[in-house]
Amino acid sequence: MSNFAAQNKSYDFDDRRWARSLLDLETIDVTLDGSKFTAGTVIPSGTPVGRITATKMCAAYSASASDGTNKAVGLLLNDWVAAPGKHLVAAVVSGGPVDRRYLPSTVTATVEGHLTAIGFVN
Repeated sequence: MSNFAAQNKSYDFDDRRWARSLLDLETIDVTLDGSKFTAGTVIPSGTPVGRITATKMCAAYSASASDGTNKAVGLLLNDWVAAPGKHLVAAVVSGGPVDRRYLPSTVTATVEGHLTAIGFVN
């Protein structure tokens, strides 16, 4: 018998300084594919994600991929710890003011081109 009990874990280390104003952010919900991330690693808040065409789930953005993740759909709002075989419904920022100085990785001009509703500053 499967256990469908909800699991709640808090890591309390999200660094959301990149979000200039949480109230002004536009978010969408996506399902992250846990098998696309290294197990046990923390995927930090602000990481660009793309949607896998075949499954409609999301994984980390990759410019060289051909599975759909080469087009960014947004930036993760919260940190997430990857677990193999698990999927997570996560909030992704798709619009609003973002300070690129505080993002966990450099956002390329290509990613910024995909995320036209986000106003990147600095």
